[in-house]
Amino acid sequence: MVPDADLQLSVVIKALREVVAPAVDPANKLAIEQLHLSIATIGLVQRGLPLAHARARRELINALALARAVVDAGGAVAGISDAQAALGDVRLGEADLDAVRKALLSSSEAAVAASVGTDTETAVARAVIAASKAQFDLARAWGEPAGFEVERVALPSLESVLAQ
Repeated sequence: MVPDADLQLSVVIKALREVVAPAVDPANKLAIEQLHLSIATIGLVQRGLPLAHARARRELINALALARAVVDAGGAVAGISDAQAALGDVRLGEADLDAVRKALLSSSEAAVAASVGTDTETAVARAVIAASKAQFDLARAWGEPAGFEVERVALPSLESVLAQ
């Protein structure tokens, strides 16, 4: 077994293209479609592996910006200091960063729900919409190679979104 994940994924893609694809019955359109989707998905995973930690950090930064926006609009969000500390800890891996992000987003969600029917409801809703753009841009850039992006020209590069 080859220990390098990138090489392993390349081997799987090559095997699927060169061995499995020719063996699939050309009349089975669904099987051919699913094979091509599988190859494309593995390619996306392969592309994303080296950037996974940077993505996890960017997603936590985006969640922190959203939480701060909710607080600025009048909501109460717990976990902001934990998120700041996690971003400052270079030892934390992707799973650790994701756990902190999920907790912060859960707290932000609770603050948004608590604002419903209050004087801050509209301000909180607007803050969430505005703060969601960064995460939306990251998701679009991350998934761009899948080919579903309608306005590819207007899409920022993944590298620029991760570096913001």
